[in-house]
Amino acid sequence: VRPLDDKDGKQWVFEIYSEMSEIIKGCKTDSSGTVVQGNHKYYRMSATSAEDRDIWIECIQDSIRDNPFHKIIADKKAAIRRRSGNRPGATVTPPAPAPTAETSSMSSKDDHD
Repeated sequence: VRPLDDKDGKQWVFEIYSEMSEIIKGCKTDSSGTVVQGNHKYYRMSATSAEDRDIWIECIQDSIRDNPFHKIIADKKAAIRRRSGNRPGATVTPPAPAPTAETSSMSSKDDHD
């Protein structure tokens, strides 16, 4: 999660992005209310003030850090590396990123929107 310069006339912008993947998987509802998978490159939001933006960033970062899903994935990756012995040519396919929750004042870059 990182703050951004003002974008498209909006102040106090921040975004959720991934340094490890080009896609952040998430769920959304289509116009009929059916839940569909979204494949976003980022989730970009704007807050009502700089202080509010900073609180959002801190809360989201805490949620990501405290989510047991992150630890489970890290442990699985470590076990795979140990089993492969980190030998040359051994590849580890990382799991898909965890889905993220959407908020009401959010925009995203979706490959399919």
